[in-house]
Amino acid sequence: MRKMLNNDTSLKILSLVIAILCWVFIVIITNPQIEVTVSGIPITLSDHQSIKSEGYIVSTEMDKTVDIKLRGTRQMLANINKDNVLAYIDLSGCTNKGSYKLPISLKLPYEEVKVVSKSVYNMTVAVDNYITRYFKLEYTHKGSLRNQNYSVNSTELDEKTIKVSGSEDIIKTIEKAVVEIDLNRESSDFSGKAPVVFLNSNGNEIMSESIETETKEASYKCVVYEKKTVEVTPYFEQTQSGIKHTVTDHPKVTISGPAAEVDKVNSITTKNIIFNADDLPREISAHLNIPKNIKIEENISRVNILVEKK
Repeated sequence: MRKMLNNDTSLKILSLVIAILCWVFIVIITNPQIEVTVSGIPITLSDHQSIKSEGYIVSTEMDKTVDIKLRGTRQMLANINKDNVLAYIDLSGCTNKGSYKLPISLKLPYEEVKVVSKSVYNMTVAVDNYITRYFKLEYTHKGSLRNQNYSVNSTELDEKTIKVSGSEDIIKTIEKAVVEIDLNRESSDFSGKAPVVFLNSNGNEIMSESIETETKEASYKCVVYEKKTVEVTPYFEQTQSGIKHTVTDHPKVTISGPAAEVDKVNSITTKNIIFNADDLPREISAHLNIPKNIKIEENISRVNILVEKK
């Protein structure tokens, strides 16, 4: 034994064993009381639905948290974190519109654990009347289409009205409900969904947790029109040998209509032009053959064609 104790390695091993035994005795067997702090526990509301059924709602924005200091055994406190601690405010006594200073209660996973302190002990909660209003759903456009030759001819929303509930003081400030549609450099008809935003009389967005609506997004469809300039082409059924022709007043016109239709049109032709070769030169008024759904921006339906011999 004396030889073993004189060996440095043996002494180190013996010291480690004794230290482990002491740690096991202190931590596991005696399981001492300690204190720990749990931070960032969200504060929730109890009986929220109950007071709503009575016609009231909490208008205070609930984004508060509380830090708590707990005392208990090491084993118990090792299993406690902000996810299994419930911090709540009891609303059962809030039966009228007004301001209430209410205590913050805690529910811990172990009854034996004691609360030493809280960063917040009370919180002032505003209770307001719970009301419902209906708004006509409107839309606005943001951004731009591919270029200035394109325009939104019409926009349709699937929803015509929207039901909004919440704090009376907040709901009464809502002037309109708007769907903001991003044009996103489109060049043809497009559809999609966009969030509904609530604006006050100054056009500023109202953002509040107390605003309740089932319609968070609205579906829309936009019809895109296109404008472009094309040539006017005279049309003759009879032979044109030895004949030349010129559009004298509108050799080019600007057309507009659904982008998909306008893309198909490369020129606007006239209806059949009839002439007598012995009666030339002559200026003839010809009807334009305007495709369906296409509009002539110059608001004309005829052009003048000078027909003459070469």
